[in-house]
Amino acid sequence: MGQPYECADCGHAFAVDFSEEEASSSIHEGRLDECPQCGQRVGHGRVECGRCTHPFVVPLSHWHRHCDLASAKCPMCSEAFVGFCSCS
Repeated sequence: MGQPYECADCGHAFAVDFSEEEASSSIHEGRLDECPQCGQRVGHGRVECGRCTHPFVVPLSHWHRHCDLASAKCPMCSEAFVGFCSCS
């Protein structure tokens, strides 16, 4: 049964099948499903580096809408990116 999911990049809403484990915690990193509108992988989103403004894609582990919980390094300047969970 599909759960509602909103693409972190384009905002398109569509249904995605999640395991019980994923629904209660985090999206599995190996998922290959994509947004039917823009092609961004489920559980990933584009962010912008705070130092050099280079855009890059990071894994967003929560399936909750509008959650930007993430941590990564900018591939251009190595600045750390940290997004805090904004789920309610």
